[in-house]
Amino acid sequence: MINPPLRYQILPLGSRYEITSPTGKNHFEAPASTDKLSKIYALVDGQTVLYVGMTGQPMANRLRGAFQAAGETGYYGYKWKALGHAIVLLIWILPDLFPRHEDREAVEAEVIFEIRNQLGYWPRWQNEMHFWNAQSTTRAIAQKIFGDIKTEVGGGTASP
Repeated sequence: MINPPLRYQILPLGSRYEITSPTGKNHFEAPASTDKLSKIYALVDGQTVLYVGMTGQPMANRLRGAFQAAGETGYYGYKWKALGHAIVLLIWILPDLFPRHEDREAVEAEVIFEIRNQLGYWPRWQNEMHFWNAQSTTRAIAQKIFGDIKTEVGGGTASP
């Protein structure tokens, strides 16, 4: 159905970040670096989920724009980009079950909803999500991703 997440360490430093891959390299590796491959990602700080996102870009491209954003167009980037301490970046590669963008957004929204429903809070710096009616496959993938997140945060209900 879906493989366990790739577990990266990321150190957000304002307009830039440092990354450590699961193999200890200081860059993203395939499949996280693969273009046109759907990914759901979550940022976790200890027992708190900070953010859940979805992209088809290589992760470095997705993060670069958000870290370099300074508000010129009204977009300031991720709110967690100046955190200043290492956090966990989990990345799931979505199987080719979801050819429609709306279905991938539905997985993202279902994961965010399960965090609120089961952990008792919205991800700390979640600014938006796109709601679409989820199919049974979408919900099953989201449940698996949420289960991985719950394991990462220790199953607790720490508030943001």
